[in-house]
Amino acid sequence: MAQSKATDVDGYLAGAGEDRREALTALRRLCRAVLKGFDEVMAYGMPADFDLVRDLLRATAARPGELC
Repeated sequence: MAQSKATDVDGYLAGAGEDRREALTALRRLCRAVLKGFDEVMAYGMPADFDLVRDLLRATAARPGELC
């Protein structure tokens, strides 16, 4: 199950197969511990983080030594 109709990550994990739920939960725990300040959202039926993607794109678009 890559995409789901879940409206939040808890719902997505609840619908994941038992064989995948443990690994996905561990990955979520790691992301939440490391990616402080980013919002957990659902996009295209999967967990995502648009703030992180936006910030990464800005950082790669900036010239060296320039802040976006």
